[in-house]
Amino acid sequence: MDDLTSPLGKNRTATSVRLRRFRQMAIYHFDYRDCETLLPDMEGTEIADLETAGFEATRILAELARGIERPEHRVLSIEVRDDHKPLLLVSLTLDIKTPA
Repeated sequence: MDDLTSPLGKNRTATSVRLRRFRQMAIYHFDYRDCETLLPDMEGTEIADLETAGFEATRILAELARGIERPEHRVLSIEVRDDHKPLLLVSLTLDIKTPA
């Protein structure tokens, strides 16, 4: 069967459809927590893979930390999840201590 008469459509083969499915971007949700405050990400973001989602969570936490004027003791975290379950937890602890 040539590509023009393929049941998958003009110029498409079963292999090309499988490759396109394999390369689809996933939707990841970035739920932000600052101590006891939770801000869930209801929409999500399309990202290539879980490793890239982890880097993005790290970048977001660093950016948020820059905006904190009085860090004292704070734990910021982002839980990366898909539509079904948590996949990663990225956290950042800010603490100011005087050496003993």
